[in-house]
Amino acid sequence: MKKLFCQQGIIHTLPLLIIIVAVGIISFLLISATAPTNGLFSILNPKPPIRAQAMMGSPFMNNDCGLPNQAFCDTFDTKSPVISRTGQLNPNTWTIAHVNTSSNPDQGMNDTWAASIGFHCKDKSTGFLPPNDYFICGTEFGESNHFMDVLNDDSAYIYNSARILQPFDFANRTGKIIFDVDAKNSGGHGWWIEVWISDEPVPGAHDDTGHINNVKNAVGIFFQDNCGRPSAPEIGAGVTGIGRVEVIKDYVRQNTHTVREVTCFPTEPDMLNHFEIRMNQNHLEVWASDPDKTNFRQVTVVDNMNLNFTRGFVHFQDSHYDAKKAFDSTPYNCEGTGNCIVNTSITYHWDTIGFDGPVLPTPRKFSVPDALQMRDNSHINLGWRFQAGLDGGPLVIPNVDLTGATAAHLYFFIENDCCLNNGDPPATIKYRFNGGSWIVHNNTEANVATETNRLVTIPVALADLKQGTNTLQFGTLTNRGGVISSISLVLDPGDIQPARVSARNGAMTPTPSSTPYCPKASLGDINCNGTVDIFDYSTLVTNFGKSGTGIPGDLNNDGIVNLFDYNILVTNFGK
Repeated sequence: MKKLFCQQGIIHTLPLLIIIVAVGIISFLLISATAPTNGLFSILNPKPPIRAQAMMGSPFMNNDCGLPNQAFCDTFDTKSPVISRTGQLNPNTWTIAHVNTSSNPDQGMNDTWAASIGFHCKDKSTGFLPPNDYFICGTEFGESNHFMDVLNDDSAYIYNSARILQPFDFANRTGKIIFDVDAKNSGGHGWWIEVWISDEPVPGAHDDTGHINNVKNAVGIFFQDNCGRPSAPEIGAGVTGIGRVEVIKDYVRQNTHTVREVTCFPTEPDMLNHFEIRMNQNHLEVWASDPDKTNFRQVTVVDNMNLNFTRGFVHFQDSHYDAKKAFDSTPYNCEGTGNCIVNTSITYHWDTIGFDGPVLPTPRKFSVPDALQMRDNSHINLGWRFQAGLDGGPLVIPNVDLTGATAAHLYFFIENDCCLNNGDPPATIKYRFNGGSWIVHNNTEANVATETNRLVTIPVALADLKQGTNTLQFGTLTNRGGVISSISLVLDPGDIQPARVSARNGAMTPTPSSTPYCPKASLGDINCNGTVDIFDYSTLVTNFGKSGTGIPGDLNNDGIVNLFDYNILVTNFGK
């Protein structure tokens, strides 16, 4: 790179100085005429970006997640233009699982979801059903966009789970996960949030004694301590603490780790607490702020985890357990009042989710669309019933891209059609892709004999798959059956350099394997050092007026380094 200044601080050449001054004056006038509150004016008189209302005055208010070694960040500025299982979340960044532990296929309840009452932005609405239970808004009310999920437990143990597709690596270091959420709770027999880190890219990793044990290796944090306070509808206890932290190894809950809860913290609906999880293989800390982003402090410490993995996948969950029972006491007894639905339907608000560390290749996920079959006018079935075969015939997995894949796995939930404690064996599943030979899955999960609800992981031969649309069929070796849901095919990218997640809004930017990951390149970070600075400015000015392919400084890729590129760099200078 040519140096703009020599050691004595004198401009290298007079022509270069003339170019800089001329371009600077012209660009200043251009920016002043077209963007009086942005561009160069914003550098001279910076204004904070608009975030969600709860973040006003926040020390965490940034154009990105504010992580020095940022590997992933989503600030939810952009809604997905196509509604899929992920709702309005970006399906190239996230995957969603809906898990109801009370399926009953004989009664037509196949991973059934009840319509919810919730808040769409600021407006209370009715009739929320998947896939429209994950949505983004904010700009309509002068806030930044953030995402919400709404859930009605309908007297069941049930949860939503949003998983980041990109892996989180904390090998030989303390990694950091950050997120904002209005972390209200009504106790362990109501509603709360959880964060799980699992060793595999499974849907809906979760473990709760007496309800479900579906994850092989993971650590889970339960934000469900109401700190001895009574709960009110939609508000909860008004305070939250870490109820417990579960460490799972080979499906077995461990009891060798120690959990110390330091303090509880206040919560308010639609006012976001800021959280950080700092963790390594043996130690974990949870840090939390008040809803106005002040009083940031450590609230929980976990020691002696001795995790058997150092790379995992992060899940954010909205969990419910028959929330009506949380209000069966004066003055919030909902029995007979007709108002129980406001207690069982809750909306959570989430924003600014990210983690640090190395940027790793992201497994490619291809989902079978949920069934989306209306059971009645207020319930929808997301799962597929199977007996000797699958109701409705073969399932379709669209747009499968096998390019460079080194391995494949099939993930899904299965709920058997009876209680295992009656002594009945679980159903033995067979499956096949694209009309090929049937393959028997021999129930190899360690929890198969004790859990009615199981998460199944099956290695798939790449030879059984094809580029484009694939079909998938299920059956059983007996007449036993159940419900299958949240079906995804996940491809290991191997040495592929996948599309990366931008630091601003989770948009996917393809990056060739020979090119270093440079999330701010389009903003003007020409040398990819993480900041748009004087070195990038020097490079752009040196190449000003040059045309061709791949010229350093051609930020908008129009084949020439010109005023448009200069405007981009100056607008983002210092970021």
